[in-house]
Formats: sequence, C-alpha cells, structure tokens
Amino acid sequence: MINRYFLTFALVCSFAVPAAAQSIVRDCRIEPELIFQMMKAEYGSYNVWDVVQGEMNLDESFASGVVLESGNVLAVAEIASFGKPERGLKLVEFDQRGRLMWEAAHTVKDLTVVKKILATPTGFAVVGISRDAKSRGSIWMGFFDKVGKLTGQKTISSGKSSSLLPDDILLRGDGKGFILAAAVGNEKSDLFHAAIYHLNLKGDVTDTHAYMPGLDNRLRGLSATSKYEYVASGYLRGEDGRITGWILKLNEDGSLIWQRQYPRGKSAQINKAVPFVTESLIAAGTTEPLNGGNSAAWVMMIDEGTGNVVWQRYYTDALDQAATDAIVNADGLASIMVQNTKPAGVEATEDTEDFIRLLTVNERGVLTISDEYFNGAGAQGAQMIGGRAGERIILARTDIVYKIEPKPGQEVETLKHGWDGLIVAGAPMEHFDDPCIRANPFAQ
Repeated sequence: MINRYFLTFALVCSFAVPAAAQSIVRDCRIEPELIFQMMKAEYGSYNVWDVVQGEMNLDESFASGVVLESGNVLAVAEIASFGKPERGLKLVEFDQRGRLMWEAAHTVKDLTVVKKILATPTGFAVVGISRDAKSRGSIWMGFFDKVGKLTGQKTISSGKSSSLLPDDILLRGDGKGFILAAAVGNEKSDLFHAAIYHLNLKGDVTDTHAYMPGLDNRLRGLSATSKYEYVASGYLRGEDGRITGWILKLNEDGSLIWQRQYPRGKSAQINKAVPFVTESLIAAGTTEPLNGGNSAAWVMMIDEGTGNVVWQRYYTDALDQAATDAIVNADGLASIMVQNTKPAGVEATEDTEDFIRLLTVNERGVLTISDEYFNGAGAQGAQMIGGRAGERIILARTDIVYKIEPKPGQEVETLKHGWDGLIVAGAPMEHFDDPCIRANPFAQ
C-alpha cells in the first residue's frame, strides 16, 4: 500500500512539474557586459597530476609545452644559475600520469628568455630571445630531434640598432614553415611596432609584414582559425597615448582581412584570441579602470567575420588580474587562464601571493566554475594547452622558499627564494547543459 502511494505520487509529480515549468518564463537574453567581483581563492582545486622541478641553486621555469601523439607532454624550461646572467634550456617529457620519461639540458650562448616550443614534422622548434654585447634582443630559434638533441639553431635580428623580440609563433597550415609575431623597437623607451615574419622550416626568413598604426603597437598572440587564416592579438597606443586592445584577422600570406580596436578603461591589451563556437572567437586580455584600482581580467566573445563584440566580461579581485591564455573543448566551453598578481606597494602576505585561476565560461558568457592553482609562495603561468583527455595543462613557475640551516656560530636559519618549474594537469572542463542552448523538455 505504501509503495503504491509513493509510486502514484511520483507519477503525478512527473506530469505536474513540466506543466508548472511551462508557466515559468526563462530569460535567455545574453548580457552584453558584466563585471564579476571574484570571491577569495580556495586553493587546492582538483588536478589530474602536478610536478615541481628545480634545485636550490637554480631558477627554473616551464615556459611552454606540446602534447605528443602518445598523449604525453613535452615541456621546455628556462634555467639560470643564481647570480649568473646566462640562461639554458631543458626539454622534459612527462607521461599521462606526470612521470618523468626523459630530459635533455642545453647551454645556449647569449640566450636570455625561452618563449615557446612547437612540434615540427621532424621534431621540435624552440623560440627565445638572445642578446648581444649591447643588450639588443634578437630572435633565437633552436631545432631539436624527437629525443631532445639540438640539431641546429638560427638567430634573426633587425639589422639595425633596434631589438627584435618574438611574441608568438605558429606552424603554417601546410606544415611547410612558420608564422612568427615579433616586435621591433627600443626596449628602453618601451616603444615597438609589430611585424609578422614568414619562415621556412630551417628558420630562414622568406617574407615580412610590418603593422604600424598608432604611436606603438605589439602582437602578443597568434591562433589559427583555418588552414589558411589566423588571428593576431595585442595592443596599440593611439596618438592620445591611450592603449587599446587590438585584433587582426589575416590570410596566411600576411594580408589583412580585418582589424579592430577595442578601447576599454585606462588601457587594454588582448593577449590571446582563439576560435570558439561557430564563426566566433574567445579573447583573453586585461584592462585598467579609468578611476584607478586593480587591473581586471577581460574576456570577450567576438564575431569572427566582423570583429564585433557579442559579449564581454570583467573579473576583478583584491589582486591585479590578467587573462593570458584560452582553450576551447568540444562542448563549446572555454577555459581562460588568469594570472593573479600582487599589486605594487601591497604588503606580501599569504592572501596576496600570486596564483593561477582557470575560469570556465560558455558561449553565453555564463561563468560555470573557477579553479585556483597555487604552490609554494606563489605561482605564475606562462601557457595553457589542452591534453588528450581534456586536461587543462598549465606550464608555469612557482616561488619556492628554501630553508638554509644555520652554520656553527649562527643563531637562526636563513631563507632563500628561487623559482622552480611547475606543471599542472588541471581537471577537464565539466559538461554543462545550458537550458538556453541545449534541447531541454522545460525550455520555452
């Protein structure tokens, strides 16, 4: 009798709920602009695996990585001995559980920065910055086989008194060369203009295109949108001195399809724009408010055909925030990597230490979850890539405090800070059925 009652009650409710839902009007309008005040970070978000690598007398930072056909991750790290200007690099392969497979270290003369690694048809290419005796920067490219042996290298300079700095690089859609975004200019005055270099697989320059609107400009990120088209993103400084976000859509030969400026606040910069849902881009950047205060992470959905903004979101906190990278999964969800950094002049405490936040948003700009990653005394992210099983793999560095035991006659131990390489395979983005997008029996 009791079972029959509950079964009858359940059947009545199963018909009553959809009927009641029909009277509820769902508001599926997309808010064009929203500001989020983020809650205090809850460190220790779930990850699949993580690794910290480093030694007490070395600064080590993971700068970039690629996912191999096997699903393993090959990362490149920048290495420097304490107190010495020389830099080296190290290639490290990790399996899908974060276990070390092999590593290969190299000393490179005049290398000062390691920027990015790419897979090529024969192995890998690493891009960085080298400096001459007058501290002028040039583009350095190193070529490695599939087991990390350095097989060749190339240096590209401006040929003038200016520095030439790499910002991002892509393998061409046909796999026969590279597209490289670079900045030509004076580092002391911090004035640059953007240039696109076309290279063959040996690193030889085959063509260049300069882009010089405004007083100065720079292209921070490149992303392929199809086999023969890509987008470049960065900033430009107008004649009035205001810095605005900047996106260009380009053909593979460097010719312009469209370009748009995105002025926001006191200054704005777009660090990366990647293909999102059908015929759109998700853009990650940072903006400073006109009335002062901390910088905000800035995320936009943009129409790929026109550059028009569909929606934009700002994420603020007690720390300075900058959205630096983005990846998209098959469900149409985007993950945005946000660097949280202690503002200048703020006291260093546990609540002001740098950390990395991963935001998950859908095509309507709905924020579904925020994951925070932190290690040691601070973490700074360099790149995010997608793993074979949907992991969000962060290449980063972490500020480690080493305790030095007192020597005889000393009363207290001393502390020594150093950078260790940090790589985190964050949990995949969780599936999210937005009733305003997906088929749903209760939807209007």
